This record gives sequence, structure tokens and C-alpha cells, in this order.
Amino acid sequence: MKIHIVRLKSNSDSILSRKAKILATRLGWSISSLADSGADVNYSFPYLDYRRNVTTPLAAYFTHREDVLPNKVEIWENQARKALLRITSAQQYYEDLSQYGPTVKILPPLDRDKFQLGSGKKARPNRIPVLGVSGYVYKGGRKGEDLVRQALKEGNYEWRGMGKGWPVPTKEYPYSKIQEFYQGLDILVCPATIE
Repeated sequence: MKIHIVRLKSNSDSILSRKAKILATRLGWSISSLADSGADVNYSFPYLDYRRNVTTPLAAYFTHREDVLPNKVEIWENQARKALLRITSAQQYYEDLSQYGPTVKILPPLDRDKFQLGSGKKARPNRIPVLGVSGYVYKGGRKGEDLVRQALKEGNYEWRGMGKGWPVPTKEYPYSKIQEFYQGLDILVCPATIE
């Protein structure tokens, strides 16, 4: 069976692009920014990357739904209707997508040997704990940024952010530097309301 991954940013260093490349490399699938009409299945990675009409069956990975952006909700629903198989990692999305047909919930891969909190720190007495958040914050509050704002008023902590939009000092890291970010934290705070 010929499976083709549709990934608009297949050459980027993002986590989704890296996952798509791993699937392509390990399973012998092809990958590009356009659907392949000669494939048995086109796998949209994520669902937003496949918007053209081709006759090839579609499977899609549904990462998250931006409920505050009606045009993205419409794309979500259209792709859910088109796909023969819907793949997600969140229970809330699994329940929503199941109404359209076959849907599976998977655990995303996690490299626990590489991404360990605090492993790059030397113990110091009376050191202020370092808390961190990661991801891209968009309007709507789904990432839990308001919870972080509230937490900033409590306790004596140093905060760091990776990605964009957090109410703490935040910067973007290439994949090769993400390990250092996590190793510099004592606690990773995951305030998201869904993920």
C-alpha cells in the first residue's frame, strides 16, 4: 500500500514535521506539501495541511481545534467528514471526531531519555525553583495562559517559556536546543485546558 503524508511545512524543525519525517523514514512513506493522487491513502499531518479535493482516500491527524476561530472550526468539520480515519491524542477530540466515523486516540511519542527536567542543573542551596511552560499561545485561553498569569502572583519562582505568547519571558528554540530548555527547569507547568 502506498501512503503519502501531506505536510505543508515538511522541511521545518517543528514537532509535527519531525513526526511526519519519522513516519516517512521508518515506514517508507512519501512526504510533500501536496496530496499524491497516485497514493492509496493521503495522510494529512495535521488535518489543516490537506484542503484540496482529490479522489484518494484521506486519513488525518487532528491536533487541536481552535473553537474561537470559526473558519478553522469549519475546516476541522470538513476534514472530519472527508477522512476515512481520524487520529487524535485528546479524549475530547476523540469523542467529537467519532461521530464522523472510525477514530483512534493515540499517545504521542515521548523521548523520556532525552527530555528530562532539571538534569542540566547543579544543586545549589536556597536556589529559586525554575518553572517553565511551552507551546504556542493563541487567543481563546486553550493553552491556560490565564492560569499562568494567576500563578505569577503566588510564590517565589523563576519562570521561563518556550514558544510564543506566554505571560513570562519566552523564546523560540530550534529542536536541537529544546533539550537544554527542559533540563534547565525544575517543574514543567502544563496549564492547557485540553492537551
